[in-house]
Amino acid sequence: MNNCHTKSSTHQEQVHTDCRFFLGDRPCKPHKREGVHCEGCPHYEPVTRRILIIKLGAVGDVIRTTPLLRVWRQPGTHITWLTETPEILPKDWIDRILRFDAPSLAGEKYIVTLDASPPFSLRLPRPLIGLNTGCGIRWPSRLWAIENWIKLAEALQRKGLGVLLLGGPDEEQRNRDISAATGATYLGTFQLQRFLHLVNEVDVLVTGVTMAMHLGIGLNKRIVLFNNIFNRNEFELYGQGQILEPDV
Repeated sequence: MNNCHTKSSTHQEQVHTDCRFFLGDRPCKPHKREGVHCEGCPHYEPVTRRILIIKLGAVGDVIRTTPLLRVWRQPGTHITWLTETPEILPKDWIDRILRFDAPSLAGEKYIVTLDASPPFSLRLPRPLIGLNTGCGIRWPSRLWAIENWIKLAEALQRKGLGVLLLGGPDEEQRNRDISAATGATYLGTFQLQRFLHLVNEVDVLVTGVTMAMHLGIGLNKRIVLFNNIFNRNEFELYGQGQILEPDV
């Protein structure tokens, strides 16, 4: 009995965490169905490819997306499906089904890193408010009028706050006009990595739906997001700011 006990206490059973059936927090289907264990399991199927299907709704659209499973359900493939109606999905065809709700959203933050070039070290009043005045040329309806940016810059400066104008080549003239009208600081346009350093200088970033918004989130800046044409639920600010938008 002692030898048997010693053997069982020192032996560590192999666990195939790379198996398509591995669930992590609970027994896998083959174990519940047949009582098998990882060692010597005839159902062991190492995952070589992972596929995430995001089809939230409506129910009919979810159903008409299921033919993709006939193509992608291959040996070594692990399929996860995120949807609002998990009850309609064919469970035997999908390895992991997630309902689109708060517990299923992991909330991993952006990853944005700065290169080794030196910071700008601006000598401007603090807190420093970055005004990213453009939004690219594809969606001009997102643009806030120049006169509104001028009023905002003037209001911030009256409160003793620093104002730094941000943008790319498409905003060059716009920012020069705002700077001339208000005295707000504008340093021109930069290559992407230097622009990251410039965004990193600000304490608060005021922006529309742009690349700068994503950079600011990734750099852990406080964000004020102007949104006027998109569904606000498309955006995750990770608790770093708020969205301002019209009623209609």
